[in-house]
Amino acid sequence: MIRLGKSSVPLDLMNFAAEDEQPSVFFLKEDSRQSILTVFNWTDKERDHSIDLTDAGLAATGQYNVTDVIDNREIPAPTAGVLAVHQPPHSVRVLKIVDAYIPAVAPAVMADHPSAGNAGATLRFAAHGRSGDAVVSYRWNFGDGVTQEGSEVNHAYTERANTKCI
Repeated sequence: MIRLGKSSVPLDLMNFAAEDEQPSVFFLKEDSRQSILTVFNWTDKERDHSIDLTDAGLAATGQYNVTDVIDNREIPAPTAGVLAVHQPPHSVRVLKIVDAYIPAVAPAVMADHPSAGNAGATLRFAAHGRSGDAVVSYRWNFGDGVTQEGSEVNHAYTERANTKCI
């Protein structure tokens, strides 16, 4: 999540159950379609949580697909906007919540690049997601067998290229 520049927030910071011993439910809204819910059991006993997704800012009318990220298995959909989570002692559940009503879209990326350059000259290339679009990684392919990763990179062509930057 560091790459996205976002962090989870505790949903039960001020109202966690005494049996939980400390805040246990954390939520990260990655974008309008997808969120991550992390539920910890810090205790020596099995715990059950009923999590109202509207407390996390999700629409009560959403059609949510929930997947356990660690086990890669589907979790029963929330009933009336409430997600039931059962946990063994000293465990964590990381749940990906996707609102199926919202279509998936690729992030919008803006690229800054030179329109021309000379062989041997170092050229600067930069890209960034438009406001709110999460971009996890950038991979540049310069068409001369060289690839680089990062939102800002430099590249020098060793010979004249017959490609155009678009």
